[in-house]
Amino acid sequence: MRLTLILERWENIASLPLSLSLPVLCSQIHRQCSLREAQLTVTDLGLGYLSDETISFRYCSGSCRQKRRNYDLIMKKWRGEGVSRRDRAPCCRPIEYEGDIVVLDINNKYKTLHEYSAQKCGCV
Repeated sequence: MRLTLILERWENIASLPLSLSLPVLCSQIHRQCSLREAQLTVTDLGLGYLSDETISFRYCSGSCRQKRRNYDLIMKKWRGEGVSRRDRAPCCRPIEYEGDIVVLDINNKYKTLHEYSAQKCGCV
């Protein structure tokens, strides 16, 4: 749910129901899979840290339709026959992450964020 709210803010997809899961969202975004960037406070990341510090958050967004392979076509047919409904089409996700960063919270305590921001995107 939290990821859905964040995606709405960045991608302006407020018309989609909040109950959509990540795999469903991945199949409905129509731009090519690529890296995007937003300036956010650490609090806006939604990890439970309160901080006014602003960071560049890089994330992956877009469609993976052009990356479909024979495997994906077989899975699509298989899902259509009701054999496997949980599996989805390729999804735009980080395949490499930025290095760790240290941020200062409102209680003057340092927090280290691991794998917080995408460096490279791919269809997985």
